[in-house]
Amino acid sequence: MILELTLKGAVGPDKPISVRAIREKLDTAGSYSALSIDIISTGGSSEEGFAIYTLLRALPVPIVATATAECFSSALLVYMAAGLRRAKAGAEFLLHPTHRDRGELPEQVTADVLRAYADGLARIDARTVDIFADRTGYSKSFLETEKGTEDTLGCAAAIETGIVHEFEGLTPACDPGWPDAAQRMLKETRNLFLPTYMTSKNYYEACRVSAFFEVKKTEKVDLAAPSVFTTSYRC
Repeated sequence: MILELTLKGAVGPDKPISVRAIREKLDTAGSYSALSIDIISTGGSSEEGFAIYTLLRALPVPIVATATAECFSSALLVYMAAGLRRAKAGAEFLLHPTHRDRGELPEQVTADVLRAYADGLARIDARTVDIFADRTGYSKSFLETEKGTEDTLGCAAAIETGIVHEFEGLTPACDPGWPDAAQRMLKETRNLFLPTYMTSKNYYEACRVSAFFEVKKTEKVDLAAPSVFTTSYRC
C-alpha cells in the first residue's frame, strides 16, 4: 500500500510542516510499502527542512514527491528527499540565499556577532548546495549561482538540472524500463542524441522508483489540517 501525505503551509517546528508532525503520521500510519507526498509551501525554517529531509531519506521505502504549486526554499529541501520528483503544470521552484529576520538579532550587535551570523548562513547555503548536487549529480557551480538569486527556477532548468524528473505537459513520464533501453540504444546506435538529463544516474533512479507507483491501494494523510485517515484507490 502507498501512504499519501499532503504537506501544505510553512516549514518549522511549530508550523504545519514539521519533522514532529511527519514522524507522528508515519509512526501511526500502519504498514505501507511506498510513500507519496504532495507539497505546496513557500518554505520556512532551514533547520527544520534539513531535519525532514534526513527523516525521509532514512525511510526504507521508495518515495515520490509532487509539487502542486509553490515549492520554495526549505520546502524544496523536503522535495529533494524523494527518489521520483514530479511537478504539476504551473508549479514553481525557488532555491535562494538563506536569511534571518532582523528580529532574530540581539538588540546590540558587534562585528563579531554579525560575522558569526554570516558564517552560519554561509554554512547553511553550502550544505543546501551539497544536497542538491548529491541528489541531482548536476554542476555545483550552477547550483551555487542559483542559490545566490531570488529568481524562481524555470521549467527547463528544473528538468535539465534533475531537480524535477517529470513536469506535467512538458516531459514524458518516467518509465521503469527506460534505463536498460537507453543504455542499450547508446551502446548499439551511433550518432544517437538523447537529452542529457534522460541518461543521468539521477534520472535512471527516478525511473526505477516509478515502478512502485502504479495502480495500488493508498492511504491518505493531510498535514494541512487535523489528521483524518481515509482510504482511496489510485487509477
